[in-house]
Amino acid sequence: VERYAKHMLKNFLKRVRDRRYDDRRALSEAANDVKDALAAVVNWPDGLQSMTRRCKLDEHALLRTAELRLDGCRLGPGGAGAACVLLRASRQLRTLDLGSNGLGDVGATMLADALRTSTPLQKLRLSDNGIGAAGGGALGAMLTTNHDIQRVDLRGNRFDALSEAALRQAGGKRVLLTEREVA
Repeated sequence: VERYAKHMLKNFLKRVRDRRYDDRRALSEAANDVKDALAAVVNWPDGLQSMTRRCKLDEHALLRTAELRLDGCRLGPGGAGAACVLLRASRQLRTLDLGSNGLGDVGATMLADALRTSTPLQKLRLSDNGIGAAGGGALGAMLTTNHDIQRVDLRGNRFDALSEAALRQAGGKRVLLTEREVA
């Protein structure tokens, strides 16, 4: 787990290092992203504890479950870190609902990194999480390499036109971005 946490933080910091900062606002946003990423890595045990309380399952049972519904738990970035650890360790998890948890771009980026390689996960719900262009870009990149995921629900986030187009191109019909696509 420690090695994986270091890997996640290293990848996130590389993305921040590679970005251009044209103004003070962009630099401030990057600093906040680094703070959130560090919090996600450091606080994943708290996120895991919240998951076990919500599901009324211990850590071992979480690894054996096929479906986790954690919508509206206010897990935040620490919950995203816990979900990443769970996704990498579980061989059973097929459906993960993390809707309305305040994951933001940092949480979405961490989840995308965890899902880049094949996992048993088939359905992922990240609706209403305040995910913007950066998180959308990371999820789009993940969808180009992970073809096992059959459905990603991203409704109610803050994607710009460019990231929406990239998500549609990468995921096709696997990606839900609007209410009209639900049917």
